[in-house]
Amino acid sequence: MRSLGPALGVLALAAMAFALGNHLAARDPRSPGERARAALADPDPIARATALVPILRNLGTSELDEVEQAYRAAFVAGGPGEPAIALLCEAWAALDPAGGMDRISRWPETARLPAQRSLLRAWARRNPNAALEWAAGIRDDGTAAEAVFAGWAESADPKMWDFVAKMEPSMDRESASIALMQSLVAREGFEGLLARVGALPDDGPHGFKAAAIGTATGLVAEDDPLRALAFADRFAASPYGDGLLRRVAVRWVVRDGRAAMENLIARPASPDRDYALRWAYIGWLRRDHAAALAWMPESAARDPHYTPLVDVYAVALAKNDPDHPGDAVRRAMRWAEGTPDAGKRHETFVSLGVIWLYYEPDAASAWLVQNGLDAEVRNEAARAAAKSQGGPSLAR
Repeated sequence: MRSLGPALGVLALAAMAFALGNHLAARDPRSPGERARAALADPDPIARATALVPILRNLGTSELDEVEQAYRAAFVAGGPGEPAIALLCEAWAALDPAGGMDRISRWPETARLPAQRSLLRAWARRNPNAALEWAAGIRDDGTAAEAVFAGWAESADPKMWDFVAKMEPSMDRESASIALMQSLVAREGFEGLLARVGALPDDGPHGFKAAAIGTATGLVAEDDPLRALAFADRFAASPYGDGLLRRVAVRWVVRDGRAAMENLIARPASPDRDYALRWAYIGWLRRDHAAALAWMPESAARDPHYTPLVDVYAVALAKNDPDHPGDAVRRAMRWAEGTPDAGKRHETFVSLGVIWLYYEPDAASAWLVQNGLDAEVRNEAARAAAKSQGGPSLAR
């Protein structure tokens, strides 16, 4: 285990520096506005923040105006930077959050948006109801509400869990849940989070337990896919298991595509596993097309473990040689012929037929008529063309 000595030494030095800053600030004859202007002119962001802390920590309501004027002057020189803005917003949240939001509304947009987020977040740590009421009047993409939820979650107020549980299913509820869970992870770790959502009452309102288990599974999978997988498996046979494996798979494949796919392939076949397998492979193809194609064994078409991927891989293979698209489609068709699943083989040929018909209509038409797929493929091609305005719907 690493020694805490050096860390404690750094904390002690930081405490001494802060105390020294307060001591020097008390002896500085300049007004808070003058001192803030000097601090904001410092090009070193660390020195700037260090100088601002004692000014803003001891600020009075009557001194807010002159400090804000110093910030406004800094906008002309390119802005004080988001850390400095966040420090001012902390002072505003403690002294006059509503007044601060009014003043911020007249700032340049580049400063107004981060200031709004910082002030709402700081306000919510102190008075979530008032911050929520203010955010409700802001028409944006949900950023204001996210800031409030983040600040409220940071306060560790247990009432927030009840509030979120009673929310109607929505993006706002998801944002609030994520903020709650991220804050809980910071305090208690992943196991604390998983224990909390697993213990939620089954009869909670609006399906909150199912939603919370899904959100927590995805959040943990971002950092620890195996831990998230074990949690998902606990609920696989329960009413909460639907889609959990996919939540893990699509995040795991971002971290390690090969490991994710090998794990999924080895699992017993089931609708949930097949669904997760397809989503994971599609995600890997989009992220690292060459690696995903290289991973698929030539024998996969004949292996039932890979059946859910036959059409996905065949289409990717058909789009992998844009200089010779007809040859690529024929190569994909020869590969797909090996699958013993008649339904999957038919589905794959229809998808490949749409691509072939786009690039080589004459050659494709003859093959489609011969194999009784002409009408079905043309109907599918028409639907695809309507969606993509003329291009093949399965283009890479």
